[in-house]
Amino acid sequence: MGHPSPGTFLGRGPGDAASHAAAAEAWYASAATDGTFDASDASSAAGVWRRYGALRNERGKAALREAAEMSSGGDGERAASDFVLQCAETCYADASIAFEKAKDRVNAALVGLNRAQACRARAAWNLPRGVDGEEKDDRWRLREFESAAGHCRRALQSLQPAAGSDRGCRRRGIDRRGDPPAAVVSAARSELGNAALAAGLELKRLGDTAGAATRMEEAVRVLHGAVDRSSPAAVASLSAAHYHLGSLLADAALATGDGAGAAGSVSGVDGGNKFLPAQRHLERALAGFPPTTAPLDHARLRLRLATLADATGEGVVRGGGGGGAGVGHRESAVGHLLRAGVAFGSAPPGLDGERGWTEARKETEELLLAVLKNLVQCSVGGKRHGVHRELYSRALRGFGGSLRDFASGLGELEEVARLAHVIR
Repeated sequence: MGHPSPGTFLGRGPGDAASHAAAAEAWYASAATDGTFDASDASSAAGVWRRYGALRNERGKAALREAAEMSSGGDGERAASDFVLQCAETCYADASIAFEKAKDRVNAALVGLNRAQACRARAAWNLPRGVDGEEKDDRWRLREFESAAGHCRRALQSLQPAAGSDRGCRRRGIDRRGDPPAAVVSAARSELGNAALAAGLELKRLGDTAGAATRMEEAVRVLHGAVDRSSPAAVASLSAAHYHLGSLLADAALATGDGAGAAGSVSGVDGGNKFLPAQRHLERALAGFPPTTAPLDHARLRLRLATLADATGEGVVRGGGGGGAGVGHRESAVGHLLRAGVAFGSAPPGLDGERGWTEARKETEELLLAVLKNLVQCSVGGKRHGVHRELYSRALRGFGGSLRDFASGLGELEEVARLAHVIR
């Protein structure tokens, strides 16, 4: 072949492993590009490209780990982290080309996911591109997240089986015959969902709510197809996407009130209820935030759902349905607030004065009292008016000082409400 064997560079003892790897990379790159292999030796050429791609990919992963260790340091460390991250990105780019030349679509896709992770890492570590990090405009992080999503979309596209002979795809270096491993497709969808969600959150921060909703909807769509229900991490990612999209839609719907703080009419979308899309996403998000393992997030979710249910009831009343028309929606709001009791009871000890818990408790208690008061007023003459009055009276007496007392009080009210069929 005219080249020394790669073994010549490896196995030289406990010397500089990086130089050994670099020598092996150089050998495989030279062997693949110097014209040694012709069309009749295509399988051998593919093997060499594949080995070179694997080496460059591993070098990229090592560089990414090294950059992660440096990223939290001072200015000098951050500059070094930026340089190492650039090396990782270069390695991944080389590996991507190599696997495409080897017609190895699966490994090419996996490298694409690694490139996406590097883009997201650059944004997370606050390492803008440009000479000495001069690129500091407001949208540079968004560009990184969009680049990450682009790598993932291309990876997914390359994994799709093509109809017919697929000669054009093979000419571009990707062999799409056969079905790729399901785990690889799922990983690509998961990475795309996370990148799209990150882009959506960045767009929200920049004030582009329409763009944010589009990206978050994409995140929900692709993560739903990727989720392994037995994987807590996968469920958490999908739930986070539902939560952020639901919150965005809820804020937008609640902001279209009558100017006096009321929700106004609920008519407008999705069966006449403009709050319904947000409610559906937030309800689906509950699966990823159990009250026992993610208690504060669960309590906040229940509070948001209760706010939407109460706003729906107010909108029905203002829309001409009369006081009784909002009873069912407000009972739903009460149900969400009382079910938050498990979450408050699961708060770690010693957090009674912690700001997040203090705010969640205050908002929950205030909304519960307001909704129960409205229920008492709206259900006069109804079958459950008496139990509405009893629940309101109990809530007015207070819930004690600690989070445990508050949780216990909500639990007692929930039992009364269940027995009276106020909540189901």
